[in-house]
Amino acid sequence: MQSTFPSLRLIARSLACAAALASLSTLTACGGGGGDDDNSSPIDKYVGTWYEACDVSDTSSSRIRYVVTKTGKTTSHWVYTTLDYTNTSCSGTGTARGADATSEDTYNGTKVVDGKTVDKMSSVETSNSYKYIAYVNGNSLYFGTGASDAEGYEMALSTTPGATR
Repeated sequence: MQSTFPSLRLIARSLACAAALASLSTLTACGGGGGDDDNSSPIDKYVGTWYEACDVSDTSSSRIRYVVTKTGKTTSHWVYTTLDYTNTSCSGTGTARGADATSEDTYNGTKVVDGKTVDKMSSVETSNSYKYIAYVNGNSLYFGTGASDAEGYEMALSTTPGATR
């Protein structure tokens, strides 16, 4: 038996289609219902400005500043600048000494060193390339020290931060 109200059937189908589309758009808006966040990266913890410890002489001081920017999910660009100060506390605005040095660094996974999960990194500078380990704890950045393993990464982590934010 056919309905005498074909327009009601059309409205019911339209409502069902609208409900299905609304469900799909909700899933799309939230990223499809699960999975990894494509914006997160192991490089994120390094992004920003870091300073090495202040090196003090009789009447002045200096320190190195790292500015790290993310260039990809596992890659970063580092700019190293030596800053000179006219005081013995590295306070105020430092004056850049000479040209900046730069490197392109790549995250290569993790390993456990001294009970901590550290990042295995490789760095390419203008005339040098090397591997290193790094570990971020809050606003402190630690680097590896000492002998390297078969892959070329240090086997110990420095107990003193290499830089802080």
